[in-house]
Amino acid sequence: RLPLAASRAFRNPVSPASGVRMVSFDVEGVLKDKGIVLPDAAPPAANYVPYVVTGNYIYIAGQIPMVNGELKYVGKVPSEYASSSAY
Repeated sequence: RLPLAASRAFRNPVSPASGVRMVSFDVEGVLKDKGIVLPDAAPPAANYVPYVVTGNYIYIAGQIPMVNGELKYVGKVPSEYASSSAY
């Protein structure tokens, strides 16, 4: 579930910062309807800050492809995975 402040933001029809109309929908409901189950987040592999927000950008570092506690997608692009799969 979204934190209370975030769920309130989705009910606000117009963003006060940009004046752009916001669209609200139930993300959890859409995922459930599509049969998508998100895996549990992997615990940190080290003591680091996983992301930093600067202005309108989020810089992400140190995130590895863990799915349900298992490392996935180990290999090289393009010899073992297609470039389109690496995004």
